[in-house]
Amino acid sequence: MEQSRSRDIITVVITAVFVIGYMGLTNSGLFSLTNLLNIHGDTAFYIDQTIGVWILLIPTVIFMFRDKESLIDIGFMRGKIFLQLLVGLVLGIVSIIIFTIISVITGVEFFMGLRSMSFDFGSITLTLFHALLTWALVEEIIYRGHLYKKVKNITNSMWAAVIITSLIFSAKHMFSFDNLHIFLPMAFIFGLLCCICREKIKHCSLLSLIIAHSVNNMLMYT
Repeated sequence: MEQSRSRDIITVVITAVFVIGYMGLTNSGLFSLTNLLNIHGDTAFYIDQTIGVWILLIPTVIFMFRDKESLIDIGFMRGKIFLQLLVGLVLGIVSIIIFTIISVITGVEFFMGLRSMSFDFGSITLTLFHALLTWALVEEIIYRGHLYKKVKNITNSMWAAVIITSLIFSAKHMFSFDNLHIFLPMAFIFGLLCCICREKIKHCSLLSLIIAHSVNNMLMYT
């Protein structure tokens, strides 16, 4: 039991350091996958926003393979897909309302993507599809999926897992925004919301959280 706990601690530390370190290197310009491969232009942008994001999953995939864990083990559910999707959509709308209220109070604009978003059906569909398959998918698998399970196993506490994984999620965003005194607490609050919903709301699976996350990202980054 103690050996398993120690292994889980090492897993959490390595994953957190890798993700935060990778984000620091890429956002500071010290590392770029496309520069390494000598790829430029629009192709470079799309690679950075897809493969460049999926790289963050490397430790998680390795550790899941080592521990013989399935997607079900980390929070995905079989069946009742419509209910999972509906829960995710509702959570996404609720989180947008919460962030909009905080935006009005603080005067900080969260949903910058609204400025450049084209509101035709094709553009919105493509943007949402991209959001689903990149940051939302990757971050939910890492933070609310694999890391959450490991921290909960280590601490035997739901609330410890909620707080610790939300702190790691927030720390990852320190390289992504200005106004860090606003955005880091917001990332922490979003992490808390997702973890609590996963535990407390029926039919809220990792798929639901990916949907909610993608709705937020679509408005924030587009």
